[in-house]
Amino acid sequence: MTDYCLFTVELKGARRIYIRGVANITEPVDEYEKIIEFYHGDELKKELPSNPYEPGSDDYKLFERLLEIIRTDFERFGDELVFAKEKEETLNYMGEDFILNIQKVTID
Repeated sequence: MTDYCLFTVELKGARRIYIRGVANITEPVDEYEKIIEFYHGDELKKELPSNPYEPGSDDYKLFERLLEIIRTDFERFGDELVFAKEKEETLNYMGEDFILNIQKVTID
C-alpha cells in the first residue's frame, strides 16, 4: 500500500492564489524535499512552481508571498502533510497567512 497526501494551499483572503500538489507519505517518510511535489500545470515537480502572473500585478505579489511563506517554514509545512487523515481537512496554517486543504489517499 502507498499513502499519498493531496493538498491545496491557498493564500487566505485571495482564494484564486493557490498551489496544488501531492506528497508520498508512505512510511518510512523521507526528507520532505524528496516526497513533496507541486503541480506545474499538468506536471508534478519537486520544486515550487514559478509565478504564473504578470510581474508587478497584485496577483503576482500575492503569489510571491505564498511562495515565500512555504519556503520560510517548509519543515512545518511538510509536517502537516505527513500527518494527513483519511478524510479531507482544512487547516488554518501559520496563523492568518494561508489555508491548507489536505486529504490522505491510500492506493493498494
